[in-house]
Amino acid sequence: MKVQEDLLSLKVPRILLQPIVENSIVHGLEGRETGGKVGISISRSNQHVYIQVSDDGIGIEEEKLRQINEDLRNIRRGFQGGVVGKRDVGKAGMGVSLLNIQERIHLLYGREYGLYLQSLENSGTDVCVVLPRELSVKQEEESFISESLDLLSEEENALIINTISTKEPEKEELLFALELYLSEGNHFTVENLSFQLFSGESLLFLALDKPIPKDLVSAFNDEKELYYGCVKSYESMMKTVPKVWMTGDGSSLIEGQTVLSNLFVYQPEYPHFLLRNKELIAEYKDLFPELSREIPYQEQVENLEEKQRILVEIMKGMIAGARVFALWEVHLAKKDEEELYAYIEKWKKEGYAFLFFSSKPSDAEKPCERLGIWKERRILKVITNSL
Repeated sequence: MKVQEDLLSLKVPRILLQPIVENSIVHGLEGRETGGKVGISISRSNQHVYIQVSDDGIGIEEEKLRQINEDLRNIRRGFQGGVVGKRDVGKAGMGVSLLNIQERIHLLYGREYGLYLQSLENSGTDVCVVLPRELSVKQEEESFISESLDLLSEEENALIINTISTKEPEKEELLFALELYLSEGNHFTVENLSFQLFSGESLLFLALDKPIPKDLVSAFNDEKELYYGCVKSYESMMKTVPKVWMTGDGSSLIEGQTVLSNLFVYQPEYPHFLLRNKELIAEYKDLFPELSREIPYQEQVENLEEKQRILVEIMKGMIAGARVFALWEVHLAKKDEEELYAYIEKWKKEGYAFLFFSSKPSDAEKPCERLGIWKERRILKVITNSL
């Protein structure tokens, strides 16, 4: 169990954790020959409280997982088909308690909060609960995290990994998606996408079948209408700047212009009539001392190597005020990739975050904090890597 100590006294709806843990034990671990473990992680960002109950059990078949999340979405949309939804979830092997929890969360906090499932067969299941950061629960509905844990039986407690993290800084949330659906014509291109991205973090979406649609980044930037779901991102000073800055495939660079012109001249906050080359050269060197030595400011961008182009795109986004960068199918030679990731690790320490989109299986070894397994238009499971 990984719980920030101050969250043990957090007020939450009554009997929130117990049925989720019981589901994980009954439906996740019973099919294992050698037993297993259930982990509970509770954390708080500047926007939300996150509760995740994970098991290392048998997992859920892809079609059943889709069906369960669809039923949970139907509850969120306020459909009057609850009886059908609960029967279907029961058939999928998760019981009706998850739907009951979903309904209660919606009544207390609204439909922009709730729970969703991620799972891989033979690799376990995560039940993820999203609650508002500032919880307000009616007295007759409230309990504490610690009380919820006390309701577990001795047998259930024996299966839980018992380690408590006493000090963990609050995360700054830069990008949040909950049950995001995108459509093209009469079919979905993205289904039930839920994830969070925090300051100083990198997340790789790895597609196991078809490539991830490029318009997903447009949806993050409010440039494409959602069929359904919720997307929230950080506040920025420049409203016209994309919150998620695309690099790699989908270059923002203007060919026929120098590195310096691309970095500054074509930014809304640097009008042409105010430009002074010497001032901008000095600012380039001040902002990016190492890269200004590696990438000459007077070089035409079309003459740059691929790694250099990507770095210039990221620098341009940083100057514009972006904090999240999407690298789309970026595949470099080993040495160039190592150098690129060295800069990315440095920038992460400064509070930036990075999304990688790839359909190359070997990219699973890239140094990212989390790996999202993508298949059939959705994330099956997000795996935390040990870096």
